[in-house]
Amino acid sequence: LIWHRLWLIITGIVLCTGATYAISSHTAPTYEASTLIQVTAPDSSNGSDVFSNQALAVSDALLVTSDDVLNAALKNLPGLTFAQLQQAVSAAPADNTELVQVRGDATNPELAANIANTVSQTFIQHEVASEIARLQGTADLLTQQLATAKTNINNAQNDLTVLQRNGALPAQIDQESALLDTYQQNYDSLLSSYNDIQLQKATMARSLTIAQPATPPAQPLGSRKSLDTGIAAAMSLLLML
Repeated sequence: LIWHRLWLIITGIVLCTGATYAISSHTAPTYEASTLIQVTAPDSSNGSDVFSNQALAVSDALLVTSDDVLNAALKNLPGLTFAQLQQAVSAAPADNTELVQVRGDATNPELAANIANTVSQTFIQHEVASEIARLQGTADLLTQQLATAKTNINNAQNDLTVLQRNGALPAQIDQESALLDTYQQNYDSLLSSYNDIQLQKATMARSLTIAQPATPPAQPLGSRKSLDTGIAAAMSLLLML
C-alpha cells in the first residue's frame, strides 16, 4: 500500500517542507546587541564587597525594564512604541558577576545596539536621580535637626554662663554642663551623618557605570530555518504515512 501511494507521500512531504522553507526564508532576521552595566554598592569599600554587588545586580536587572525606565528611554528612540520597546528589551544579571546584561533585539543591527545602549544609559540616569533625590531629602531633614541642635547648644551655653556668673551651686552648674555635653554630642552625631550623606551623593554616580557598550552585531541570531524545515519534513512524513 505504501509503495502504491509513495507518490502521494513524497508530494505531501515536498509541499509541506517547501512551504515551511519559503516562510522561514522570508522571515525578517533578528539582531541582538547587549550592554554590560557594572554594579557597585555605594557603601562598599572600593567595590570589594562582591556579594553585595552581586545581590544588587540581581535587583537592578529587574528594574531595567520597568515602565518608568522604558517610557524615559522612548524619548530617545523615535519610531518605537512602548509595546515594541518592551518586547525588544530584556535584562539579566551575568552569572556570578557584578554585571547586568541588557539586551536589545531589532530587525537591523544598528537599532539593536541603539536600544541596548539607550535603555542602559536611561536606567543609570533614572537610578542615580532617584537615589540623589532620596539622599537630598535626608540631608534636608538633617539640616533642620542641626539647626535645632545648634540652638539647644547656644541656649545651654548661655544658661551655663549665667549660672557661673551668679555663683550658682556646683550641682546646678554640673547639671547644666552635662546637658550642654549631651547637646554637643547630639550635634556632632548629626553633623557626621550629614557629611556621610554628602559623600554618598558625590560617589553615587560611580555606583552604576557602562562596563561595555553595545555594538551592532555582525550576524543575526541563529536562524531557525534549518530546524523548522527539518521538523516540517518529519511531521509531514508522519502525517502522510
